[in-house]
Amino acid sequence: MYETREQAFEGIQIETKAVIRYSKATQKAAREGRQGHAWAMADIAKMALQCMRQAHEELWEFCKGQPTPEEMEKLVEAEEAEQTFKKSVASLG
Repeated sequence: MYETREQAFEGIQIETKAVIRYSKATQKAAREGRQGHAWAMADIAKMALQCMRQAHEELWEFCKGQPTPEEMEKLVEAEEAEQTFKKSVASLG
C-alpha cells in the first residue's frame, strides 16, 4: 500500500487520529443512548483501524525493526488507539 517509509509514517499518523476520533464519537453516542449513531461511528473507526494496522505493519517493515524515536512514538500511539477502539466497542453493550 505504501511505497516509502515516509508515506507509511504519514499514514499511521492519519489513521491513528481517525481511530481515536471515531472511537471517542462511538463512546459519546453510546452514552447518549444514540445506538444507531454509535454503531455508525464504530464502523468508521473499524475501517480506520484496519488502515492503521496496515500502516503500522508496513512502517515496521520499512524500519526493519529499528524505528526512529518519532516512528516508535507513532507505533505506540497506534497500539494505544487500538485499545481505545476496543473500549468503544465494549461501550456498545
